[in-house]
This record gives sequence, structure tokens and C-alpha cells, in this order.
Amino acid sequence: MYKSSIILCVCLLLTGCKKHASVQNNESDSVYSVTQEGQDLFEIDIKDCVKDAVEGEDIYMSQFFESMEYIPLETTNESLIGNGRFVSLGHLVSDKIIIVDMKIFDRKTGKYLSALSSRGQGPKEYLEVFSTAADDEREEIYFYSGAKIQVFGYDNTYKKTIKYADEPSVFSLGNGNLLLARGIFMNCTYDDYCVLNVDSNEILYTRRSSALLNCKDLNECKHLVKRGESYASMGANMFWEYDDGVRYYDYLTDTVYAINKKFEAVPIGHINFEDLKQTKEELYIGSKGDFLYWRLLDIAESPQFLYIYITASNQERKERKYYMIVYKKDTKEIKTYYGRDGFSIHNPIHNDIDNGVTGLFLDRDQGGHLGYRIFSSESIKENADENGKKIYNPLLYDKYVKMAESLKDDDNGVVSIVTLK
Repeated sequence: MYKSSIILCVCLLLTGCKKHASVQNNESDSVYSVTQEGQDLFEIDIKDCVKDAVEGEDIYMSQFFESMEYIPLETTNESLIGNGRFVSLGHLVSDKIIIVDMKIFDRKTGKYLSALSSRGQGPKEYLEVFSTAADDEREEIYFYSGAKIQVFGYDNTYKKTIKYADEPSVFSLGNGNLLLARGIFMNCTYDDYCVLNVDSNEILYTRRSSALLNCKDLNECKHLVKRGESYASMGANMFWEYDDGVRYYDYLTDTVYAINKKFEAVPIGHINFEDLKQTKEELYIGSKGDFLYWRLLDIAESPQFLYIYITASNQERKERKYYMIVYKKDTKEIKTYYGRDGFSIHNPIHNDIDNGVTGLFLDRDQGGHLGYRIFSSESIKENADENGKKIYNPLLYDKYVKMAESLKDDDNGVVSIVTLK
């Protein structure tokens, strides 16, 4: 994808929710979580936003920051993450813990706590990790790894393995409930998401894909979601966490939903992308076509703003444009920023904190308004110079330099955490 080499953010394919999963060490617990209810519908027309984009104007992302912090991770022989340079496995930030490269650190101090599980093919092991979630109240970690969901305690205690053949993005809803989301292209799937309770081993709720909601006979509609249909490879649903719940954008209907405490999808707005979606003809032409291919890269939400990140590329001309759409909730004001280049791979935004952290803060959004990235100590030190001072926020630069000077080149990585307004 378009992530930098120091962060891995995975969008996964959900190929359908089963009525029951196969589980080991079955237990029981309550079944409902508390998530955000719907609100007045908002309307955002992407075509109009692009037309009104501000070209050549720098946007300092710190104007959207509530706070910024750096947490150096403890350096021991056991705690080193990818030799301090590359994060290749599941990671997340919660209120209590940080997980980087399947190693657990204290959220406040960066102190190393333990390794999470181990590589292998056994019932308690993993080969590759595709999605990770955590529940601070239950102190449980959930991660999807090749046809199974593993459940561990914060103290690295193994709890259970849930066999699950699909490939979901995993979100914790509390009370042992996991939302398993289809976050990427439609390929032979009939559900947008389902909710699995890890204690009772029950699928509590299933949300049918909008392509099938109006079908009276599912067997007659299966052709709609088979690999090869035009829309099947043209877009993806987007899921993100907000206000202790989950929201998602349905690519097929351009509708934004909040998932309520009964796990139902409640419409809260529309992001109209329809006129810019790839046509069937363009799909077949592919890179040889002289047209703009529009792609929705990410959506994030904070208490004050909704951020929509898109790109338009012409592969024949080797051109690429980037757009950041910022929707202010209280006034419904929309401003779109445009750029051809940036300080990181997919960043049209002027970066005033650190090389890449602001441009890609949407890549991994936690808790609704918390974005983070992971850096090697070497890269942190490289940016603590006069050149860095020109692009960093002056109010934060001194703190950044002080932290950088305390690091050694071979120290462990640093987690950079941004809380959005």
C-alpha cells in the first residue's frame, strides 16, 4: 500500500461471517457494548470538494492537534522491535498498553512488559498478524492470524483460540464482543461486518452487504459479489473507531453509519463519491487508460472534524494528486487542500512535526481521535537539526530535540502519538 517503511497499517478482506465460529476454551459473558448513536445526517460531495480545493496553500496539521507526545520504548535485548527499524507485525495503542511488533509496553512509560505469543503453527502461536485489537477493561488482546483469532491477557496469558476462516479487520466493542469488518474490496462476500462474542462463541449480529439488502432470493443475487464484477475491485468500505464505538463508510451506497449498542448500522451522513468512481470500462483498461483513477485512502474522525483523504492518479501520464478534505462538524464548513508532492509518500500536507507523522496520521486511527506512528531512534535524531526546525512547529520543536538528544542510535523505537481536536 502507501505506508512508509516504518509503519504497517493493514486493510483486510472479510469473505463472509459464519453463523458460528469454532472455538477452544469456550466461556460466557454479557453480550452488549455501548457505541455512538446516530445523529443528524451530514452531506459531503467529493466532486464539489475537489473542484474547490485550495492549491499551493500549506496546511500545518498541528492546527488540528490537541496534543503531541513521544514515548521512547525501553531498550533491552528482549524488547527490540525489528532491529529498531521496521515494524512488521501487529501493533496498537490503547489507554494502558502499546503493542509494537507483538511486544507489549506500558502506555505511559514505554517500559517493556512482555512478548505477545510466539511465532509458529501451534494453537497458541502465529505465523503472521493481520489485525489487532484490545480491551482495556478486560485487559485482553485480540489478533487475527491466518484462519484464527487469538485471545491473550495483558500479562501474555493465553486464553483461547477461535478458528475463523475469513480475514477480518478486528475491532473490540467491549464485553468480549468483536466487530469483524470487511474493510477492502468485495470478493465473494455477502456481509459488511458481523459481531462475534469471544466468550459464548456466537455471532450476535450480521450486517448484509448493501448489494444484497434488496435481494429477495440470495441465490439469485450471488453474482453481484463474485470476483470480476466492475465495482468489486473499484472501492472499499472504510471502518474507523470513534467515541468508544465504530463507524463505517459503505462504498456501494456512499453512506456513513454509526454502529449502535445493538450492533445495528445507523445512518449519520453521506460522502458522495459516485461521480468519481471507476467505471467498468476504466477497470478493464487499467494502467493503459488516459484517465484519472480516484481512490479513497482513509477516513478519520475527531470531536471537531471529519478527515477524508483521497488520491487521483493517471498512470499513463504518471501523475498523482492528493486531497485532504476537512469537514468541521459544528459549522458544516468544508475545506479541501490539494497537493502533488509531500514530505512522505502520500502526503500533500505541509509537515510541521516530524518527517511523516502528520502526513500519515490517518493511516492508523485509534479511539476516534488518536493517531500514532513508530519511528527508529536514528530517524528521530536525523530530524533534530536546523533543517527540521524550518518545518516543525516551534512550540514543539524544543521538546522534540530534547527527546532526540537523549536517544542513542541503537536505542529501541519511539512511538509518536497525536490526539486530534
